[in-house]
Amino acid sequence: MSSFFHRHQKTIVWAIVIGFFIGGVGLFSANQAGLFSRRQTAPSDLPQYAAKVNGSEISIESLNDAIQETLNTYSNYYRQLGQDFGQVLAGASGALYILQLQSNTLDTLIYRQLFYQEANNRGVNVTNSEVTAQAESDYADLLAANNVTEEQLVTYLTQVGSTLTEFKAGLEQDAERQILVDRLRAVVIGSVEPTADEVRAYYEEDPERYAIPEEVRASHILVSDPELAASLRSSLIDGAAFDELARVYSEDAGSRDAGGDLGWFGRATMVPEFEEAAFALEIGEISEPVETDFGFHIIKVVDRHNARTPEFAEVEEDIRNDLTAEREAEAWNAWTEQAYEAADIEIAYPVLNAYRMQQTDIDLGLAEFERVLDEGEAADPYLPYYIGRAYESKAATLTAERSGLEAKEEPTDEDLARIAELTTQVEQLEGQALDAYLEALNDVEADEAFLTRILKLNPDSVTAIYLLGKLYADRGDSVAAEDQFSSIIEKDPTYVAAYKASGELAEQTGNLNLAKLRYEQALEQRPTDAGTKLKLAGVFIALGDLDAAEARIAEAGEVDSGSVNVKIAEGDLAVARLEEAVAERDTLQAMTARSDAQESRLVELDELTEDLFSTAEERYLAGLQASGGLDLNIKLGWAYLLYGDLNKAEREFQMVITRSPYRADAYEGLAMTLVAMGEIEEALENLQLALSRSFDDVEQEGIALQIIDLDPDDADTRMQLALIYVDRARWDLAIPQYAAVLSLNPTSYQAYIGIAEAYAWRNDVASAVEYLQRGVEEIEYASERISLLETIVETVTDPANPDVLPATGMDALIALAQIQTERGELGEALAALAQVKASDPSYRRDEVNTLIIDAGGIVPEPVVDESSTQTESETVDSEEIVEPNESEDAPTAEPTGDEG
Repeated sequence: MSSFFHRHQKTIVWAIVIGFFIGGVGLFSANQAGLFSRRQTAPSDLPQYAAKVNGSEISIESLNDAIQETLNTYSNYYRQLGQDFGQVLAGASGALYILQLQSNTLDTLIYRQLFYQEANNRGVNVTNSEVTAQAESDYADLLAANNVTEEQLVTYLTQVGSTLTEFKAGLEQDAERQILVDRLRAVVIGSVEPTADEVRAYYEEDPERYAIPEEVRASHILVSDPELAASLRSSLIDGAAFDELARVYSEDAGSRDAGGDLGWFGRATMVPEFEEAAFALEIGEISEPVETDFGFHIIKVVDRHNARTPEFAEVEEDIRNDLTAEREAEAWNAWTEQAYEAADIEIAYPVLNAYRMQQTDIDLGLAEFERVLDEGEAADPYLPYYIGRAYESKAATLTAERSGLEAKEEPTDEDLARIAELTTQVEQLEGQALDAYLEALNDVEADEAFLTRILKLNPDSVTAIYLLGKLYADRGDSVAAEDQFSSIIEKDPTYVAAYKASGELAEQTGNLNLAKLRYEQALEQRPTDAGTKLKLAGVFIALGDLDAAEARIAEAGEVDSGSVNVKIAEGDLAVARLEEAVAERDTLQAMTARSDAQESRLVELDELTEDLFSTAEERYLAGLQASGGLDLNIKLGWAYLLYGDLNKAEREFQMVITRSPYRADAYEGLAMTLVAMGEIEEALENLQLALSRSFDDVEQEGIALQIIDLDPDDADTRMQLALIYVDRARWDLAIPQYAAVLSLNPTSYQAYIGIAEAYAWRNDVASAVEYLQRGVEEIEYASERISLLETIVETVTDPANPDVLPATGMDALIALAQIQTERGELGEALAALAQVKASDPSYRRDEVNTLIIDAGGIVPEPVVDESSTQTESETVDSEEIVEPNESEDAPTAEPTGDEG
């Protein structure tokens, strides 16, 4: 079968092969997946084995290795499909998935142990030579089945950190197990071959079981160009050899060398569009080009088999084999189930044991989970989550029963009583599930799926809503986060954490008035909260209300005297006052003439700056001595910079950069120090480093503005600043930056697109179009001019009447067609011109008709009905564009090798 139709088949096979046979190597390990690192038992009671089967131990190492084999298989499979298997293992649902994986894997090892024990009891064994021979045969089959060489396999194994020796060792282990099980199976089953009468009866019971479905044998040519597909079909109709054209033109590597032959296939094998066309064809018939996700196919049916039910004699041997296999499977399954039930199995890990009990008896398993939790036998933080899921599962079962009763048209009194009983039980179980989930939240990191599960049970759970808001905030989705916090405040005005979280988020996004409101609301609920008083003081400082800030800091000091945080806040206030004093001093010093009062004020300011700086330095140094932290070094650096001690400022910022090279604020502080030193170029370099290391758009905006202030001709930074404003929908701020970029670089495609988008969002379509038209004139690359013209059409199109364009839109389409014709994109050009004709057939008629002909289209002569009073101009308005392949007179191009 063509690889084109089964494009993932080989990667899936390799994922399974590699993952299964190199269990010691892979993207995940047992510990990485948290299998036993979660300590399913108390630390002092860790067992030395995973389980015992009739007294024989299954080691922890063997279970971990087996689990890792499965993880490698899955991780390789997900990775080759471009997905992250690690996401499956994440969060609370991932913890439960891992528990399920442990249980399933342990079952495999338990059965394996039972097989070994039974084989030993029955004297079944395997020799080394048999294992070697089987492994070599399997190895050769694997290479052949996957069409790879040993060299290619070695390369692949090297990429995943394994070797050919390890791979072959895995094959030998599997071969030994398989031979042993096959021999044991034969001994256990014995002879189960059916009689002739049983075979006949099996057939007559259901003859349709062996019905042969409809099949066709077909060939195809796959190309990506619809015009080439149409041309190839014309050549085939004229007698060209299908297999020869397929070898030259087909893009399906899997069938091209075979002349396009796909072999026999039935329904539900190919993609739907292909299947529908193939089964509609007669033998020897050639289809029109069929479009699928892979391209355009020309299909030829070579042969077909109609669906039919074979006679008994035709399938007698198949029936005998099937019936024998069915009986063998039944006998083997019955024996393995009996052996498992009769075995003495001890599971050493309490959580795993409880989970396994739950699979057969949910009440028994739930009771065991709760016992393990109550008695502290395990340290798995997800234990309450497992319990909650069990309660939820029980509730779901009862809900399904209730739904069935509620669906009855005429429920009996007994049914109604049962519905009421079930409703009470479901509410109780869901309440128990919710309590368990909330308990789990105390010890595990909440993920969105877990929180959503809680909110499904209780949409008003402020704890879950709060954690979901924090989750959104950590992701940078401030709008969604604020929605959650606002929802909590509305539901429970006493939930102080929501006010504080909302305030912190508002500070981060620069919404200082909202931050002030939230902290004040938090203090209404908790008036003596010193931490919130200090946060509010910080907001007052940012707003410039320093007296209010001083009052809040003093209040916090009364509540928590001697607090290092109060000292740091006092330092922040001193720096804010120092900034005001320095600004006033610099203004006075810049005066050419000063009054006596101003001279006196200068003296006061000199003394004040000394006092304020000393206070700030003393408070920050005290904070560093008490708690450390690079944030305080940054604050101290700014204090030195304000005071004018540039060497100490530089020292503090450099020290932070040395210890943490990705602190944007340290580079920004160093840059401002260098500006004060007159080192503008070096300052700009550090500001660019600060901008590249910042992930906060408010901080990025401030840094970018400083860069532009120092270098107004920096078009790249202006563009970056414009994009920051776009992300915040600040079109009024983005437009001047885009305009500045275009004044510096009139050929900036991105700036034309950006400024047009900004004007369009402001409903100023005229300005948007004006800039796009200017861009078409300025920009050199045809692909970018095409994009600008398409944007003009999109911008001026009225969604309520998309088929009628204004003149600016039709002019853009005509210009677009001209460029596309020059580039040889004739189909696209004709489509643009058709859109003009559809909007207004008379618009620039002669020019449009000439372009249609230049693009290879045909403008038919107007047909005049002599009996009609219609004028010539009215007749011409009905012209239609006819592409070459649609015209009877258009020549059919024979495909050549160059076209491929």
